[in-house]
Amino acid sequence: MTKMKRFYKTPLLVLLLVQPFMVRMAFFTSNITDQLALLAFKSAIKFDPNNVLGSNWTENTNFCNWVGVLCSPHRQRVTGLRLPSKGLQGTISPHIGNLSFLMRLNLGNNSFHGHLIEELSRLRRLTVLILDKNHFEGMIPPSLHHCRRLQVMSMPFNRLTGGIPSELSTLPWLRLIFLGRNNLTSTIPPSLGNMSSLVALGLEQNKLHGNIPAEIGNLPSTTGRWLPNLELLNLGGNLLSGNIPLYLSNLSSLIHLYIPGNQFSGTVPMSLGQLELLIDLNLENNQLTLEPGSLEISFLTALTNLRSLETLIIDNNPFNGILPDSIGNLSSSLQMFFAPCCQIKGRIPEGIGSMGNLTYLVLSDNNLNGTIPSTIGEATKELCRETNNFCESNLLGVGGFGSVYKGILSDGAIVAVKILNLQMEGAFKSFDAECHVLRTVRHQNLVKVISSCSNLELRALVLQYMAMEVLRSGCILTTTAWISYKE
Repeated sequence: MTKMKRFYKTPLLVLLLVQPFMVRMAFFTSNITDQLALLAFKSAIKFDPNNVLGSNWTENTNFCNWVGVLCSPHRQRVTGLRLPSKGLQGTISPHIGNLSFLMRLNLGNNSFHGHLIEELSRLRRLTVLILDKNHFEGMIPPSLHHCRRLQVMSMPFNRLTGGIPSELSTLPWLRLIFLGRNNLTSTIPPSLGNMSSLVALGLEQNKLHGNIPAEIGNLPSTTGRWLPNLELLNLGGNLLSGNIPLYLSNLSSLIHLYIPGNQFSGTVPMSLGQLELLIDLNLENNQLTLEPGSLEISFLTALTNLRSLETLIIDNNPFNGILPDSIGNLSSSLQMFFAPCCQIKGRIPEGIGSMGNLTYLVLSDNNLNGTIPSTIGEATKELCRETNNFCESNLLGVGGFGSVYKGILSDGAIVAVKILNLQMEGAFKSFDAECHVLRTVRHQNLVKVISSCSNLELRALVLQYMAMEVLRSGCILTTTAWISYKE
């Protein structure tokens, strides 16, 4: 009996002694796998203009300290590979599929080429895939649906062809799909309407054809709204046709709707006025018309319900109607209204001058008659009153493209008024860029835009007044991101 006990104790003792060694060997083997995969990735890069990898990715240094490599703190496994804007040229090595712990892959704004390799589908922990602004070609691998944790797929500005894989609709956490500015063909898969987590869908500047699938805006009786979280839908610059579907109004979270440069015909649905959160609406360069027998561009009246609307672009559509008087009731936040080349006739309604934040009003190449409402010029007169006719004693400072004056509003509030010097080369571009940034970016330390004025004689921004010491201590956010996502 004693011999039997010794027989059982001996293997147990050996196992206890060997186990730590086996764990260390497994750890070492896993690390070697990641290192070899990274070195294979490096070897597939044929041009590294800044020698980013050549000088840093060496075998005698810990790969977790290599440029662009992120590792988990305990296991020392590669969880992120971020090499955007490095000027890298080459292909993606199939060995990248061995980075089994990889969660984020960002190779954007380089010169990678070739096909999207199937080995990407082996990255089962991948949440972020950013490959934009490269030279990738061929089809999007349907096998990417194996990356079940994927949340961001960004591949615009490539040379991808074929269709959009319907298998992507099975990814339960996918929030952002950006596939614009490729050469994608076929129709929009109806199954994309099943993606309840989707926040942004960008398919612009491709060769997609057919209608917008009904599934995009359906209201199933048993499962609630489809695409309930969709905030951005960009289908511009394709070959889509048919009517603008009524069911787009079911996308209750929509903030940005862009469908310009297609072949849509028929009328603009009045139901778009139900998209209460909409900020940007672009319908330009289609074949949209009025309802038979209608004289007014009546959908503009429906849009008066959109109190957050800032940009309305409808140019190059043969509406052949008159502007309704209700146009003056459009959102007080409206900054841009573009409607040239729309066969608009009749007079310009007086109420259009009451939109105090309107920066750009373009109604050229139409059939308008009558006089221009005097209220349209009120903004310039008001700015002169606020700044005491731009008196030098109110001057706060002078910059590269203009001057900033202290102003006092009619209610006593103090503001800063930035006046553009129209004689400076590049001033118009500077003003447009500043308007875009200040309109799109939200940050606690960013100076708030109260109003703006833009005409042939004057370009001005009315800004929240801040004391100089506050301005010095504040920071300006320069990223123009519309969605609160951090890679």
